[in-house]
Amino acid sequence: MILNEIIISTEKIDSVQVLKLQGSINSFTEKKFKDALSVAVRQGPVIMDMEDVHLVSSTGVQALKEVSQSSFASKNKLVLVNISKAVINVFKMAGLNGFFLIANDEEAALKMASKR
Repeated sequence: MILNEIIISTEKIDSVQVLKLQGSINSFTEKKFKDALSVAVRQGPVIMDMEDVHLVSSTGVQALKEVSQSSFASKNKLVLVNISKAVINVFKMAGLNGFFLIANDEEAALKMASKR
């Protein structure tokens, strides 16, 4: 996987969309990422599986914040799951501890996303 690529695959479980991300969230992929996620969070609750995301740049952090704010505005939950330690460290360095809903596993993410 090269730095300027992100692949987003979608699956629906009940009323929750599960988006599996592969690649990087950075200045090269930010537009594709925000476009896909913005549409998803307007349609209902979203789980973002970040198991195969290996890099989140400062531009990526800003994109994540914007998508999270869109989900809040549309009253649909956005839950992150399977986040690497490196990405969690990026969140900590950006001062975003507690900013995102983060689940320990897919089952917990589904419960969190489904709750009103």
